[in-house]
Amino acid sequence: MRISGAGNSNRGFTLLELVMVMLIIGLVMGVVIPRVGSGLLGDDLRGAVRMAMAEVDRARSEALTSGETWCVVFDLDGNGLGAGVYNGSAGEDAPDRNIALRELPGSVRLVEIVPQGAESVREGRMLLPFFPNGLGMPASLVFRSGEEPGRVLTIKAVNPTITVSEEVAS
Repeated sequence: MRISGAGNSNRGFTLLELVMVMLIIGLVMGVVIPRVGSGLLGDDLRGAVRMAMAEVDRARSEALTSGETWCVVFDLDGNGLGAGVYNGSAGEDAPDRNIALRELPGSVRLVEIVPQGAESVREGRMLLPFFPNGLGMPASLVFRSGEEPGRVLTIKAVNPTITVSEEVAS
């Protein structure tokens, strides 16, 4: 059986077609990768806010059920937080020393705590107590990650509702 060249068609792609496909893939990657990267930073920020919300909920619930005063410790210098029983009896100078702190994820920083009716705190440690009657100290916590807008976590004194909003530039 003889095969003639006239009926043969070359199957494949030309160099021009391959270059065009590579160009399109490069453009798509140039758009997608920066968006995915910034989304990952947002995940760290959301994770940090969720972590703080969980510790506040835990302290409030434990105070109600155990009948003891609980507190959430925020360490602005060490960038961590944790909840535990408040051991502030008999003039103890470090009522939070036995509370294990968890570090905030990624590049997220807790940059400011604003207790209601008090000066804002930007360094050191701050304790937010929660009492057996369900009341707690109201405050706003400001979290930031890189250049993106921060998140403000607002804790109410009476209502166990915690609100999260985007930080407003001042």
